[in-house]
Amino acid sequence: MRNYRKFEVWKKSHELALKVYELTKSFPKEEIYGITSQLRRASLICRTKIMKI
Repeated sequence: MRNYRKFEVWKKSHELALKVYELTKSFPKEEIYGITSQLRRASLICRTKIMKI
């Protein structure tokens, strides 16, 4: 298995995921299962796909 963490694209997607999580902390609590969840899952999918390459 390759070390995916050395790839710049993985690093950028990791930064994006961290920023999305930080940003969505301030979203209304009633959105935790709506837009908050969708944004968080979408940001993680990028990293996951890169890890599988």
